[in-house]
Amino acid sequence: MSVYRANKVMCSECCQRRRLVFGALLPILMLLPWGVVHAQEDAVELQARPDLRALRDGDGQAGARFGVRREPANPFKAASGKHSGREAASAGKLPPAIGRLLKSRKAASLEAPSIKSPYSKLRGAGAWALGGAKPRVPAVGDGGGAGEEEDGEDEKCAAGATANFCQDWLVGNVECGGAAEGALEPGDGLLGDGTLVDIWLLELDSTQIVDINLLSDEMNTFLFLVDADCFVIATNNDCIEGDPGSGSCLGALLEPGSYHLVANGWEPADSGDYSLGVNCEPVRFCGDCVEGEAVCGETLTGDLADGDCLLPDGSMLDTYSIEVVEPSRLTIDMRSAEVNPYLLVMDENCAPIAEIDDADPEAGNLDAALVLDLRPGNYFIIANSSTGGESGAYELSLACEPFDLCSDCRLAELGCDGQLVEDGLFEDDCVLQDGSFLDVFSFDLPEAGRVSLSLTSIEFDSYLWLYDENCEVVEANDDCQPGNFDLSCLTVDLEAGAYFVAVNSYAASETGLYQLSATCQAGFDFCADCNVGSAACDDLVTGTLDLDDCQMADDGSFVDLYTFEVEEPGPVIIDLSSLEFDTFLRLYNQDCEEVAVDDDGGDGLNSRMTLDLEVCTYVIGINSYANGEIGTYDLAIRCPDVTLCRDCEVGSIACGETVRGALDAADCALADGTLVDSYTFTVEQASQVSITLRSSEFDTFLNLSDNFCETFLTNEDCQPGNFEVSCIEGVILNAGTYTIGVSAAGAGEAGSYELEVACERADNCEDCGDGVAECPGMLDGFLDADDCSLENGRLFDSFELEVLETQEYVISLTSGNLDTFLYLYSGESCEEIAFDDDGGDGLNSRLALNLAPGTYWLLPSSYAAGAVGAYTLDIGCNKAAACPPCETGEVTCDEPMDSAFPLDTCSRSSGQSEDIYSIVVEGGLLDVSLTSAEFDTYLSIYDSSCLPLAVNDDCEPGNFDLSCLTLEVPAGTYYIGVSSYAVGEQGNFGLNITCEAGEAVNLCSECVTGSMLPGDVTAGDFPTTECTVPGGAESLELWRLELDEPFVGRIRLESDDFDTILGLTNGDCELVDRNDDCDQTTVNSCLQVDLDPGVYFLGVSSFEAGSSGAYTLALEALQEPGRSIGPFLRGDVDQSGDLQLTDAVAIFSYLFLGDREPACLAAADLGGTGEINLTAGVYLLQFLFIGGQAPPAPFPQCDRSSSATDLGLGCSRPQDCF
Repeated sequence: MSVYRANKVMCSECCQRRRLVFGALLPILMLLPWGVVHAQEDAVELQARPDLRALRDGDGQAGARFGVRREPANPFKAASGKHSGREAASAGKLPPAIGRLLKSRKAASLEAPSIKSPYSKLRGAGAWALGGAKPRVPAVGDGGGAGEEEDGEDEKCAAGATANFCQDWLVGNVECGGAAEGALEPGDGLLGDGTLVDIWLLELDSTQIVDINLLSDEMNTFLFLVDADCFVIATNNDCIEGDPGSGSCLGALLEPGSYHLVANGWEPADSGDYSLGVNCEPVRFCGDCVEGEAVCGETLTGDLADGDCLLPDGSMLDTYSIEVVEPSRLTIDMRSAEVNPYLLVMDENCAPIAEIDDADPEAGNLDAALVLDLRPGNYFIIANSSTGGESGAYELSLACEPFDLCSDCRLAELGCDGQLVEDGLFEDDCVLQDGSFLDVFSFDLPEAGRVSLSLTSIEFDSYLWLYDENCEVVEANDDCQPGNFDLSCLTVDLEAGAYFVAVNSYAASETGLYQLSATCQAGFDFCADCNVGSAACDDLVTGTLDLDDCQMADDGSFVDLYTFEVEEPGPVIIDLSSLEFDTFLRLYNQDCEEVAVDDDGGDGLNSRMTLDLEVCTYVIGINSYANGEIGTYDLAIRCPDVTLCRDCEVGSIACGETVRGALDAADCALADGTLVDSYTFTVEQASQVSITLRSSEFDTFLNLSDNFCETFLTNEDCQPGNFEVSCIEGVILNAGTYTIGVSAAGAGEAGSYELEVACERADNCEDCGDGVAECPGMLDGFLDADDCSLENGRLFDSFELEVLETQEYVISLTSGNLDTFLYLYSGESCEEIAFDDDGGDGLNSRLALNLAPGTYWLLPSSYAAGAVGAYTLDIGCNKAAACPPCETGEVTCDEPMDSAFPLDTCSRSSGQSEDIYSIVVEGGLLDVSLTSAEFDTYLSIYDSSCLPLAVNDDCEPGNFDLSCLTLEVPAGTYYIGVSSYAVGEQGNFGLNITCEAGEAVNLCSECVTGSMLPGDVTAGDFPTTECTVPGGAESLELWRLELDEPFVGRIRLESDDFDTILGLTNGDCELVDRNDDCDQTTVNSCLQVDLDPGVYFLGVSSFEAGSSGAYTLALEALQEPGRSIGPFLRGDVDQSGDLQLTDAVAIFSYLFLGDREPACLAAADLGGTGEINLTAGVYLLQFLFIGGQAPPAPFPQCDRSSSATDLGLGCSRPQDCF
């Protein structure tokens, strides 16, 4: 399930230098003794690196690598999803003052206030967030839930359940200046992504600058700052970008009120002790910085000078207090010839009301001016500059006129009976500060109930306001339906009392006639009055959302309610689909409290909930994502029968295990009398699974069900006529828990049986293949829940791409409802070469890279784990450019060159200019350095075919003026690429090249730190040798690994002190494989390997030169006893039970007459060579008739085989020969 659309939280954190990885397109690297650490940026531009110069100067953007948190499937309400009218009314503005009017833009969508916001100076540069910009609390029983429900449904039926996760998961209070100690552990709150949660309450009685730190030595932390209504204000992953051990931290300017601090882990497996610290400092730019009192009608003069108070962005300020004794319209002008004026107005609690920079920047008027309608009270006016460091004199003028919007602009009283009031906006009406006209109607509500207001006009773009008796804004609405500017509407639940309704236009100076009406429902009961019917398990209900339906009080969208009785506890799957509107699904308990919501959990824009529900009466809400959407819909409810899974479970079984059991009269029985044993089966990672059930005492039947006990595969007989063996062969299962059902084909049958499960790690390429991609070409596909998934939970499809000649490929992945993620894998090893998240337009993905001849696999996927939806994969290719594409000149060893950049029109694929210089070397060490004081240098070295050998941006972190590379190369011609890091940079540079002849250093003899064996876990301190990686300055140390038998497993290199790089070389010191990061969420390294006996070397290095620290290197053997096939009897090709002439005939018929493939190919490999050929048939004939050599095992007894040759051939239909 999803919580709300578009609720991906972006972390505004410090940035670090973007790294790149090698592609498989660099075959020349295999000639080197080690390889090169850095990849070729032109070929595989994974993600754009932030501008480090700007970052250094305080202007950097959020980090590309770790700046993006996984899409948080969490119960905290994201303000960018479903929202109330008030929320829309304040989009992109500071929290409104009492009675102040704020309008949203058309189709407004408030983003949760973030650490960096373009709208507010107080939310500006630096780690600052502004709390308080939130919608009202939704009415109980009408959208008041806290997001999607994951656990604890049994509690939600009880009267008085909170349905508020910020309360349900609260573990304690934390105070300013204090620290809380806690632990994330099983039993804590659980978000939709499986991560654990503790929530702490923070109470503030005044506006404060708050610094929050979440630290742990045992896990990678993640921190949420959430307001009193469970709306996210800000988030942070790492205090120091890219350092998971640095903890999580946030700085925020918070108004008085209650807040929730959410301690969370980055990964579902993260748990452990943590410390949560909170430091507060009262704001000093209100009372503490007051220069004097301002009075309406006067002009003040002042100076911004050293010693003044400062805002968070470092700009100076003077503060003036002003008392408003009656409702007034206040006009403030700040003028200066020496600074660029900036104005802010705060309330008595120093909470922001309004701010403005330039009055009319297009006309060149950089002075600041504000017009505010204020209620009686005390306020602060802050005279400020637009940027930090500005100082100088200014003038501040104030003008006031009495103005009470609700009384001064009142025309008449509005009735509650739905009767139309017809009037018009005219030029002599009241005028708001934005220049729009306004009419106000008083409105009395004698008793509490639901009120619906409607405003329509065909002459202006309508805008509707609702105020309470104190003229404070309650709700506002622009358009009932997106794109319909003629109609505004509000649906609200109100207490008895006096109110005001204001008719307004969206834009200034609009006039024209309008119609206004109000209808009231006293004693409104949402779940009763909006009920349109009932639904039951296995029902399919068709209905229609139309203009006569109830409306949600939070956003005015239409809703139908259905009563739903759960008679047996267990899983329930609710699907809501429509071809006419974007669905939104809600679930309420018996007390009409919302306990779960879902937007796009189904296919496309449809909704799905999958819940465990207790016996209870529930109410299902059929709703649309946007207000005003109408149309027909289908509601489908499934309640899977969990008898097989829960009541019939007799044990569990794991990959590679065989269990023996018996069906007898004491076992669980289905309704037809069939006896059943069920076994729980857990898959840790996507795997190819084979399940075999054998019995000589009954007719076997095999059943495989998902974690909600829905059967998706069955088998009665592996082979027609063989009733004693049932099998499910080679099914790809994603990580999760399944149930295997063992039963007989007929009722009452009983007897002993044997159940066997074999697993092999699924190949993300061929095992999950969905077809072939061609270039040029376009493919339309759909990610659904049955697709293969990666270890991070992302679903994917896989398409084979054959590259016949070196070309530049541009691969785009687009979707209308998915945040796409695109992977490229090599065909030979099925290892990841490159990936991209948002390199295309918006949230779409794009890869541009040169591919050498070979086989590749394209994996279209999504950013969010488990996300489903349609996509389009577009593949374009162009022949490789001339080599070199343009040559600027020649350079010579040991002859430094000074020149200007750029001199030519060549450019890298990422847009930066590049000058190409050729050089001829005799072989040996090639050392190149590029320096410039005028631009950020970027250096590349290409071979004679223009394939990249190495690239380097900065020799040392933070030194943008120097790039360097050192390579061991054979004699020949090479090309030096002189470029800049950023597009458009230019300037003078120096290029220095030295060449040293000599033998290459044997890293595998001189850089070995020690030895390891499978299963070892070794701790080390890096570096312990003086070796460096060829082509760079990064240190290198090696561990020797000698294998006496094949090794299938995982190599992991982890460090909390530096960004690791793991390498694997063979006994000849040739690079076999390398890895920078296991995935984009970590800086640790890992390799999945399948190694033959022999000598290997494990390389420990770092991404950045000069790194050091402790590390752990581990060799984890994968327990894969299931890596076997069969059973079969070698030579029994026709599976008759013994070896005879017909078996040889079957081999020859398959080879030469085109007969069908043998049921078990491995059985036809008589010599165990791994090939089915003429020799195999002859081998069998010699054995049968002239006493030739007997076939190798399995023979003369039937058995399973784990030999590599048999595994390569396979045995698709094993025989029953035990």
